[in-house]
Amino acid sequence: MMYMSMKWKPVVSTALPTIIITEDIPGHFQMYVADIVYTQGIPELTNIKEVFDNKEQAFYCRPETQNFRPGNENELIMAAYDYRGCEVLGLDLSTGDIVNYSNTDKTCQEPEGIFPDGEYTLIESDEQYPLGWKYVDIWKLKLDGSRNRERLTFFTDYPSCKSSNPVVSDDGKYMLFQVGRSGDFAGVG
Repeated sequence: MMYMSMKWKPVVSTALPTIIITEDIPGHFQMYVADIVYTQGIPELTNIKEVFDNKEQAFYCRPETQNFRPGNENELIMAAYDYRGCEVLGLDLSTGDIVNYSNTDKTCQEPEGIFPDGEYTLIESDEQYPLGWKYVDIWKLKLDGSRNRERLTFFTDYPSCKSSNPVVSDDGKYMLFQVGRSGDFAGVG
């Protein structure tokens, strides 16, 4: 039986009965994709397939699943902690190919909410002040490899403030996020 750590969140597709789960063994991270089937109202996972193993990559990272990319739902958008800071990666679930969408160095570029058309994701970024997760604002990153990004919030322009944890509404018209103090741990605000 697969051990499923709740330290890393599972991601469920909004279009398919599919889930991705990360198995977190100290220093070793594996991701599995599975179908969710219901038998007499009880869910179970079937067709479990490994799609990522950090020990098989050319680089080390601690992955965090974020979103299935809307459209064909065959790409997982994920954060890669400890890889050049934190990068936004796309994992092709069929081939295992990885695309680095943020492609920065020594900055935090953590994907959070994805736009319904799958063309952009919101990221928490310390690009304006590369001092770590304590100084993040929200940016919009185009998911085409161009590194095209736009800064959306400017809370770090004020001492001790930051913005984080953005999500996009299902219609793409609204964004919700939290405001925190720069010294707060991630998720506090």
